[in-house]
Amino acid sequence: MKIEIKTLELLDALNKVEKGLLKNHEVLSGIKIKTAIFGEGLSLQSTNHEVMINTNITDNLQVLEKGEVLLPGKYLIDIIKKLNGEFVTLETKDNDVIIKSGRSRFKLRLLDIEKFPEFENREYTREFTLKTDLFIKLVNKTIHATSDKMSIFQGVNFKTKD
Repeated sequence: MKIEIKTLELLDALNKVEKGLLKNHEVLSGIKIKTAIFGEGLSLQSTNHEVMINTNITDNLQVLEKGEVLLPGKYLIDIIKKLNGEFVTLETKDNDVIIKSGRSRFKLRLLDIEKFPEFENREYTREFTLKTDLFIKLVNKTIHATSDKMSIFQGVNFKTKD
């Protein structure tokens, strides 16, 4: 894989998927980067088995070689934050990815992408829109019933009726 992308565009996408990383885990601390099969596009994914985050980049990007990699998330984000070049190049060589921007050059070891869980593509048939103040009001009325200690009770279930 070889891509050239605007540094700020990549950093914005990395900040989104960072929330799904699981620290101190060999595979789930990684960010999967995958080029689009057709056309120019890049997908970034992370998961901690509770949350799966996916974001796509289509602008300010040039895909020179297609492919997919799994990179250590924290190290990748730290490196991209420190770059001061306008564009960054990510290129795989053997078991590493070379990150270049301006006069900076870094090398990161690839993680085993075969162990990364696959995303389940779902088609949602229902969509609804709520005003922000109504949404906040509904959550505030039910948030007291959630629990910090038991993961099954950490969320709020939304159901719709026709």
